[in-house]
Order: sequence, then structure tokens, then C-alpha cells
Amino acid sequence: MNNAQQEIKNLEEKVVELERTLRLNTEDYHRSVDSLKEDLDVKMQLKDHTIDMGIDEAKKESLKSLTEVQTKNEVLIKENEILTKSFENMGFDIKDMKGILNKLVDGVISKNQIKVIK
Repeated sequence: MNNAQQEIKNLEEKVVELERTLRLNTEDYHRSVDSLKEDLDVKMQLKDHTIDMGIDEAKKESLKSLTEVQTKNEVLIKENEILTKSFENMGFDIKDMKGILNKLVDGVISKNQIKVIK
């Protein structure tokens, strides 16, 4: 073989080796990209799960607070009804009670005595 043919053969072998290297590098690149995509998907799912857990916890706390407020409100409404009914049963309503209390305060302040008026 002459020198030119040997050089062509060497160059062809080099081209084959470079093509093989290119193919391997391309496969590595695609594997790396696929791995990064999978990592991203896992991290996104974890983030979504963490956010969902935070939302669920906030909902539970809000519902707990709401339940407490509703319970207190019901107790206060019932207490108001009981007191209103008590005043009605005493023969006067809440408006009358203000006048009676004012008279009592006036009596205590003026003479340190209270006069009962029927």
C-alpha cells in the first residue's frame, strides 16, 4: 500500500472512531437530560405535596378556630336569651333596667341612701 492509501485508511478509521465517540456522547447527553427531567419531576411532586400539606394544616387550624368561635357565639346567644327572659320574668325589660340602674346610682351618689319607690 502506498502512503496515500494508508493515510486514507487512517482517516477513515479516525472518522469511524469520531462517529462512535459522537454517538456515545449523544447517548450520555440524552441520559443526562432524562435524569435531570426525572429529578425535576420528583422535586416538583415533593414541592406540590409539601404545599398541599401546608394547605391542609391551615384548613384544619381555620376550621378549629371557626368551630371555637361558633361554639362561643352559640353560648353567648343562649346566655343573652336567658338573661332577656329573666328580665322579662321580673316584670320589666332591658330598657327599664337602664332607668332603674340610673335611679339607683343617683340615689347612692346623692345621699348614700337608696329609696325604693313602688
